[in-house]
Amino acid sequence: METRALVGAPRGSRAAILRAGKRGGTGAAKQRLTRFDQVTGSSYMVRWPAMLPVSPVLPRKSQLWAFWALLLVAWLSLTPWAVDHHHRCSWLVVLNKFERVGSHFSQDRFLDQEPMDTVAKVFEKLSDSPVDTQERYLGFPYYLQINFSCTGQVRIYTVKRMISNSEELARKGHLMGMRPVVLISYRYPVNFYRWKIENLQVQMEAAPLRSTEHCAAEAMCVLNWYTPMPIKNGSVVMSVDISSNGIGPFIPRKRFYMNMNGFLKRDANEKVIYTIGYESIVMKSNNFKKSKSRPLWYTINHAPVLILGGIEGEKALLITDTNFQDASLVELSIDSCWVGSYYCPMLSFSATIFDAISTESTLFIRQNQLVYYFTGRYSTLFDTSHSSSRWVRVLPTECIKKLCPVFVNGNGSEYVLALNTGIHEGYIHIGTITDGLVSFQMVPTGWSVCDMLSGTNCTIDWATYIADEKNLLLLLEILNENLDKVFYLLSFNLAIIGCTSSIWRTSPRSTPSNTWSTLTTERWCLSQIKRRKYKKLSFTNLCPFKVMRLRDLPEKQHFARQELYHAPPPLVSQTLGFHNNKTLAVYQGLVYYLLWLHSKYDKPYADPVHDPTWRWWQHKKQYKDYYFYLSSNWLAAEGVYIDMSSYQKLYNISNDHGLPEIVFLDKGTSFSFTVFLSSQEDTLMSAATLGTTFQVEKKLAVAVVVADPDCLKATVKQEVLLNRKAVLYKIKIEDRKVCYDQGLSGHNLKKTSMMIKVLGSAGKCFQTTFLGTSMQGNLMVPVLIGCPPGKRLAFDVTYTILHSREINKHYFDCVKSNPEMPCFLFRDLFQPFFLVQDMVTGDSGSFLGSYLLKVVGGGHTLDTIRDYTEEEIFRYNSPLDNSESLIWKTKVERTTRDKKFYIMSYLSPGIEWLCLENSPCHDITPGNIFAPEFFLKLLVSNRGVDTSTYCDYQLIFILHMHGLPLSSNRSLFIVIVSISLLSGLVVFYILFCILWPHIVKAWASLRWKINNIMASESYYTYATSTAGFSVHSHTVSEESVKAPSKAGSAGGIAEAEKAQEA
Repeated sequence: METRALVGAPRGSRAAILRAGKRGGTGAAKQRLTRFDQVTGSSYMVRWPAMLPVSPVLPRKSQLWAFWALLLVAWLSLTPWAVDHHHRCSWLVVLNKFERVGSHFSQDRFLDQEPMDTVAKVFEKLSDSPVDTQERYLGFPYYLQINFSCTGQVRIYTVKRMISNSEELARKGHLMGMRPVVLISYRYPVNFYRWKIENLQVQMEAAPLRSTEHCAAEAMCVLNWYTPMPIKNGSVVMSVDISSNGIGPFIPRKRFYMNMNGFLKRDANEKVIYTIGYESIVMKSNNFKKSKSRPLWYTINHAPVLILGGIEGEKALLITDTNFQDASLVELSIDSCWVGSYYCPMLSFSATIFDAISTESTLFIRQNQLVYYFTGRYSTLFDTSHSSSRWVRVLPTECIKKLCPVFVNGNGSEYVLALNTGIHEGYIHIGTITDGLVSFQMVPTGWSVCDMLSGTNCTIDWATYIADEKNLLLLLEILNENLDKVFYLLSFNLAIIGCTSSIWRTSPRSTPSNTWSTLTTERWCLSQIKRRKYKKLSFTNLCPFKVMRLRDLPEKQHFARQELYHAPPPLVSQTLGFHNNKTLAVYQGLVYYLLWLHSKYDKPYADPVHDPTWRWWQHKKQYKDYYFYLSSNWLAAEGVYIDMSSYQKLYNISNDHGLPEIVFLDKGTSFSFTVFLSSQEDTLMSAATLGTTFQVEKKLAVAVVVADPDCLKATVKQEVLLNRKAVLYKIKIEDRKVCYDQGLSGHNLKKTSMMIKVLGSAGKCFQTTFLGTSMQGNLMVPVLIGCPPGKRLAFDVTYTILHSREINKHYFDCVKSNPEMPCFLFRDLFQPFFLVQDMVTGDSGSFLGSYLLKVVGGGHTLDTIRDYTEEEIFRYNSPLDNSESLIWKTKVERTTRDKKFYIMSYLSPGIEWLCLENSPCHDITPGNIFAPEFFLKLLVSNRGVDTSTYCDYQLIFILHMHGLPLSSNRSLFIVIVSISLLSGLVVFYILFCILWPHIVKAWASLRWKINNIMASESYYTYATSTAGFSVHSHTVSEESVKAPSKAGSAGGIAEAEKAQEA
């Protein structure tokens, strides 16, 4: 018997754990002891350090003390009270708002849908870190609070104590290094014309955080793990898969749904309430006593909120945004007003909501003959003006007897069907929901489907709509001449003018289930079967096989087209490894920026490195050792270390077992796998008494069924392994290249499926695991044929520039260069190259197919670019144009069938720019001293010219062209003006040189004369003023001595006048 001692237990409290008995043994005892060992090995040796050095092997004699402990544990294991049962732990996940992180019992609803500016201040302090503090980092409104609970009480006997609970398990798991791993999967939106189709996943590791509530302990109280709950534009349905990193207690993987709820709002007191009605706080069993079970009607994989009506006598329904992991009872705020009429008699009135259908953004209900809808507020899908503020009644003049769901969306929209009764019996209203906008159309037009059938009491019992094929399937019930009920299945094609139909009639005594099948979807839940100590009855095993395994599985990530990013939390310098609100804010910002880089990577110009995260750290990776040095010496800002290499996109993840949930096939592609079946003990035994030998291949037979044999080809190869009593079936599913034309990535895919069935296993083969019991022998995988999501065409500008430099012997960029959009010279030969990039597998290779290149827009600047009309596109690109409007030409001789456009490839000789007289790039007036520039909007498409793929690669990019020539007239005008100006300058210079000396001499003479005149005037003015002053002074002095006389006075005046005249 094998033993293992608990190394590191407290002194005097050593114990031993009983391991499995004989190697390779089986049975319940081994399973129980193995689980018991897992519990103790990962949860209860908490005194072990996180990392232990390798210890030397001690002699056997030093471990004799374990013998008595072994006997004690063996005796305890035989008693029913030693271990009550293996504890069953389950993950718990709730939403927490940003400001409520750390509250243990808090839970929020998914109402807010926009990023928040809550982390910018934290990132501003992250100096000496890989992040660029100048970039804008945002956060998300919510966190995921993660914990787990274990049923019952786990009793493990040691010398000192024997009790543990969920909180203690969480603390012990954290100290041992346990980290919940969170995988968030985003469901792509319905309207693929508005949003890109992609299956995006983000893998995160939860960060531990102590509760902010009061606790007497110094180190640890209530412990929870947190991750950001990232939001992605266009996605309202999100699944959250929680698993463990393999350390600590064993907790099975569990899936949660965290869907946006657009039917919530905040009242005046900031309380979250429903917009569709009033929520009942307590759900009583009396509400459901008279209610019958009803199916869930919704758009598969796209409805974030599910509703369920049928509550007898109540104007209420159940609503959930977690796939009924929890639900609310809401009384609807509708008027419930209906007045019967001759055309629509009211047989009875009831407040019950008979039909309830949920789509991606809109809820539909039917009460009596009234139909209402309510569009939620989903800002990530469409403009909020499309949302409703109250229930909207539609088809007010119609008498609706039933609403039928359309489970599968198509053509970028969702659909519901309303069946008429009364005067419009035999008509159907098709409701179309696109971006929250609802419209109804009645079909057929002008006649009823009942007019095609003979009989009475014609009624439509059910209807469904195949949107991709525009095909309406109707189940009709009618009374024939013998008053027998006859059922008809009518196919009504809306795509063909005049409408064609096909009718299948059933016999009056046959049941509809034998002749037609209803397209419904059911959700199967496998209930866990608890192990109990009952006496087992032995039965004969009717299952034809003993073990069924899948081998050589296809790469799940690649065939399911899942893009996966890895984003762990930053490392912290805290001793016990706990985070705080600031480090969680940094985690929020990093995840946001990662998704922002993902969204910005979908651009026409290909980066030198095919990785969305390449630009994030391209200038900081050289300082990686420096940042690690700061963190190792506790010098990192805010105590945070960001490992740049850990934030990456993962391309080859194949850790999950089993077939993909869905498979995408391009033209001629295939996937294969192997089914291993081992027989029961008596399967290969020879039947000597019968005189024959049993053949295993007849007993273990496998059938492969494809829904569309014209589209899919199934190949099965059998290999019998007699020595192992087993059979191998190598199965290959291949596309036949005939069921799809060409389409954009992820658009209008052909929906089909394949199924594998082991003959004789239906209802006889089961498998029991710790998750419960599941049925074996049947496998079904949906298959979508067309252009898979995640494939795109990009302009390989790097190689185009290298090739241009090679063929033109030079390359001239613009004066003001832009690394995101390099320039190309007009007179150089332009030969573009393109890349086919796979966002799922990470492959990036040259596009080797044929394509059409067209100039579909242009402008003098980026802001003035306009799209050209179809007529302009023909004139600017077609070799048939004779209006002198061509922008470019090529020496390629291959054209389309109508000779309108060139068909090019990577072997084409290149493009020569023309910009003829009537083209928009002809005769551009320069805005400065540099040559004119022009921006061309180019469209590249392989549709109709490339038969190697189902993908319609459409690429639109801007080409910056410089060095454009001027027209001959403008050039001549500029030359004439330039010569005239130059000649005028020369003549002026000559005249100036000849006349300049004379001008200088004349100017000098003129200036001398002016100076003389000014000097003379100044002298005469001065002399006159001086003489007058002297005479006046002398006269005054004489008059003051002598008496004045008349004669003297006259003589003096005369003399003065003479002197003045002189």
